[in-house]
Amino acid sequence: MSQPTAPEELLLTASQVAALLGVGRKTINRWSDEGRLPITTVTDGGHRRYRLDDLAPILAAVPFHRRHPPPALAPATR
Repeated sequence: MSQPTAPEELLLTASQVAALLGVGRKTINRWSDEGRLPITTVTDGGHRRYRLDDLAPILAAVPFHRRHPPPALAPATR
C-alpha cells in the first residue's frame, strides 16, 4: 500500500494549475518558460509537474474572482 502524499508534495499538471489560477494551460507553459512558475519535475514524456506549495504566492496574488473552483487534487502520475 502506498503512503498518502503530503500536501507540500502534491504534484499538479499544467491543466490543474491553469484551472486553479483561472488561466489557460498555454499561459502556464509560457509562465514556466519565462521562469515565473517553478517546475518541480518533468515526466519522461515531457509533461511538467508543479508542486502545490510552490503556487501559494501566486495564488495569493490572483484576484479571487478570477479563480476557478480547485481541480481534483489527486496526485499527478509522474
